Amino acid sequence: HVALHFMAYEELKVYARRHLQGAREPDASETFVMATTAKTAASVVTYPFMVIRARMQQKDPNFIAGAAHSEPYYKGLQDVMLKTYRGEGMRGFYKGLYPNLL
Repeated sequence: HVALHFMAYEELKVYARRHLQGAREPDASETFVMATTAKTAASVVTYPFMVIRARMQQKDPNFIAGAAHSEPYYKGLQDVMLKTYRGEGMRGFYKGLYPNLL
């Protein structure tokens, strides 16, 4: 996530320098917009992986409190992706993205 963020930010800086009049450095507001855009782009690209990782750690929702062990709800990466897509569509991979961006 951080690598994509910095890569996008650096590319935006190069783009901005190329298109700014007088070849000046970006001011504070332009830098803020570039950083925000880079962070948003990196989050949108990597967020599904964070959802998948969190769901792979999820225990069975039908788990009875007090039982000694709980089986994982998902059996692996493919199971997470299929259940999420079938149950929620592509939106399921982006559930919670908005609060993460704030």
